[in-house]
Amino acid sequence: FHFSLCMVSVLFAFFALAAPPNLVHTDSPCIAPLRAFIVTPDNATAWNQHFPVNNPFYNGKTISAQPAFVALPSSIKQLQQALMCADQNHIPIAVRGGGHSFAGYSTTNSSGFVISLSHMHQVTWESDNLVTVGAGSTWSDVYAAFKAHGGEWVVVGGLCPSVGVASYIMGGGVGPIARKFGLGLDNVHSFQMFTANGSMLVTASATENPDLFWALRGAGGGNFGILTALTFNVHVGGPNYTWCKLCYDDVPGALQLMARYGPSMPIDTNLDGEFSLGNICMWFVFEGTAAEVDSRLIDFMGDHVSPQPNSVEIEEFNCFHEMIEKNAKDKGYSKYSSSPYTLKSCLLNLENLLPATKILAASTATNSTNPLPAECGFSLIHFGGNIKNVPQSATAFPWRNTEYMAYGSCGWDDGDTDTKIRVTKYLESVFDRLQPLCDGSYINFIDRTQTDWQRAYYGPNLERLVDIKKRWNPAGVGSWHFDQELDHVPINK
Repeated sequence: FHFSLCMVSVLFAFFALAAPPNLVHTDSPCIAPLRAFIVTPDNATAWNQHFPVNNPFYNGKTISAQPAFVALPSSIKQLQQALMCADQNHIPIAVRGGGHSFAGYSTTNSSGFVISLSHMHQVTWESDNLVTVGAGSTWSDVYAAFKAHGGEWVVVGGLCPSVGVASYIMGGGVGPIARKFGLGLDNVHSFQMFTANGSMLVTASATENPDLFWALRGAGGGNFGILTALTFNVHVGGPNYTWCKLCYDDVPGALQLMARYGPSMPIDTNLDGEFSLGNICMWFVFEGTAAEVDSRLIDFMGDHVSPQPNSVEIEEFNCFHEMIEKNAKDKGYSKYSSSPYTLKSCLLNLENLLPATKILAASTATNSTNPLPAECGFSLIHFGGNIKNVPQSATAFPWRNTEYMAYGSCGWDDGDTDTKIRVTKYLESVFDRLQPLCDGSYINFIDRTQTDWQRAYYGPNLERLVDIKKRWNPAGVGSWHFDQELDHVPINK
């Protein structure tokens, strides 16, 4: 059983007042101008291209469970028309960047409509080290533009090409060079944003609306307004990058290696791992040549090391973006998952990393009383490095002491309710044991069942965020809201 997940999600949302039935056919004057840039279920080819989201569990099986239409604005004016129409007529909307909201918050039902920003995907070089991208850009758009620009420039971006840039960055943004250059949100120069009702187009930066700028970097998805563009810093990359994949049969032993040596690796080295029952693979990415593998990875494949990998793959690249393409292909990343899934995340500091890997290792033991189902798997994603060198209060993202994020995911065949219940209970049982070790959870892996989710995502920055939220997009007001919106429920003190 196999399905692939791309890291990061679009956190935009829905839920508001009911709209008229047969929304697309209503006589409301505001709908008519939108018809020039919408697709409806009547056009099956266009609908199948623009309606689905990454997690098919949230693709409604009936017309009433699907949005009335998908608006595809290609300009600021068209986006404003859609937002103002929804607000003035109390029509719930979902706003979509890449469609990777794991919890399904980038779609809605037939009482509302989706605004997909996928046609606003321009990539513009402002200067040698500043690039502006449209809010509908995916990492494939950005990486293609970088390759065309010469290939030596790199950006803190995602490993999955179809993930939307905007929400990736607003939720944090961890990737293979984040340990050197900081999270994606640490590299943002400015945002351009519509207020949720479409009435104002504002800039947020260190000098303009600085509170909003602070909040968008860590809590921006679905909370304050709709991005139209963002400008971020880019960096000169190294002349060579090396990709290395090591696989082991001994999951507990390999996890101990990751916990012991991963945090102290050089900041230009990233080490992620994925494991299931009886098998684990690690992916090393570092700035340097393949000739350096033996010295760089001596703690993982030297003669003295136990366990030894049972397979090793090494490939050197002179273009960072080609290495990203290689990694995405190797992991089977795709725009749409082949199966419905659920997931949970846990952010681990250095002290709790080793105890957490022991819990995870126990779940993969073949003789376990509650063995890891074939439909499930776990991953460890590298943080640390220069991510930790930013104060906790500098941005809305609070979990700066994270060394690794652990996440688990389980999938099932569409319609197989029994398997869904079984694997969901299994995943919950593992994360119940992990929970005392978790600093928090990663907002880009948003989870509808996360307990005390406001604290889990925002930690000590929560109260300031709620105050900013009330000024820009109060919960319960207007057309654009969702279940895990800031201040949607009372804060647990």
